[in-house]
Amino acid sequence: MRTRLPLRLLVGVFGVLLLTYLVRRAGPAKLLESFATLGWGLALVIGLGGVSHLVKTWAWRLTLLDEKYQASFPRMFGLRLASEAVGQLGGLAQLFGETLRVSLLSPAIQLDSGIASVALDRAFFVLSAAVVSIVGLVAVLLVLPLPHTLSLYAGLFVVTLVGVVLVTALAVQKRWPVFSGMAQILGRIRYFSGWMERERSLIHSVENKLHNFYHHTPVAFWGSFALNLACHGAAVLEVYLVLWLMGAKIGLFSALTIEALTKLVNIAGTFNPGNVGTYEGGNMLIVKMFGLSGTAGLTLAFTRRFRAIFWAAVGGLWLVALSKSRKQSNSDDTTLAAIQVWQEPMPSLEPQKRVRCPDAHTLPLFLRTSGMAVSVSDQQFFRLALFPFCSEPFWEHKKQVLHESSLSSTD
Repeated sequence: MRTRLPLRLLVGVFGVLLLTYLVRRAGPAKLLESFATLGWGLALVIGLGGVSHLVKTWAWRLTLLDEKYQASFPRMFGLRLASEAVGQLGGLAQLFGETLRVSLLSPAIQLDSGIASVALDRAFFVLSAAVVSIVGLVAVLLVLPLPHTLSLYAGLFVVTLVGVVLVTALAVQKRWPVFSGMAQILGRIRYFSGWMERERSLIHSVENKLHNFYHHTPVAFWGSFALNLACHGAAVLEVYLVLWLMGAKIGLFSALTIEALTKLVNIAGTFNPGNVGTYEGGNMLIVKMFGLSGTAGLTLAFTRRFRAIFWAAVGGLWLVALSKSRKQSNSDDTTLAAIQVWQEPMPSLEPQKRVRCPDAHTLPLFLRTSGMAVSVSDQQFFRLALFPFCSEPFWEHKKQVLHESSLSSTD
């Protein structure tokens, strides 16, 4: 890990330098002129990206089956955007983004169900991307006059993708214990043995849910997969739309091949934080294969990146709003715990010189009859504020009960 971080930083710096070189080579003036040709179409591209996120959320929602009613569609949509906002950094950030989806999904949804739904959603997206890449690469091999070496590499990659799809389909059909088998292997390693032993039941439960989703609910299975394919179809449409707005004469078939090759660029740039530089350079090389200029490829890359940043910003804002609402909810829970402590019966105390504290029902009545418009939160505040005026035994008792109540709510 210590050597990997400096290496990723070095790759990131190289990507920024590469991007700077590409912009200077294309010409900033030409690049701005190319952007100007998009005009109102940029809003259309952003809107198409939003529709794609909605379809992805729908596909994810299908994987929860009956438990989907425990989490609202807007919440899942916000989590989808927040997860992809974190994943923009690439590498382990994508794994963190998926973990974020599981942890914030809903407290009413079981942990194994949340993990299984996110795993299924990611698997469907990857497999549907593989299908689109296979179709696009086959089209490249049949249509474009590629050099022999490049054709060979493209053919090998197609065979690899086909193998991955077939093996995955066979594993699901035959219920291969892939995850539990990997857990068993890792459990033999001393460093992981304790953790694997504790999480063994959870791993088996998640694996069973993954298999049952295909065998017991085939309609939801194929529905989610079809929606993910539609999302990749929207990506092809996005490529066509951007190039059409710039005046390029290409068809949907060419847009499909460009999108397939772009997915290869994304794979190559996995270890580059944000895929900065490599994504833009790859797009410039790809569009040149179709007779377009490097400036057109750079404009295409910048437009798609801007769309991704826009929706990532929306996801980030949603995450901030969710964090504030959770803090407010925790604060309200603490206040309610204090009110419950106040309303508990007072234990018998020996007679002392003390002031009788107002009853939980007497105080709101007194405030209302005195003509004061007091909200529930204000009433709670006054009840808490009167604690110091009670006798010392009363205060010590309430403080002890409040402390125990807060400890139990924390657990």
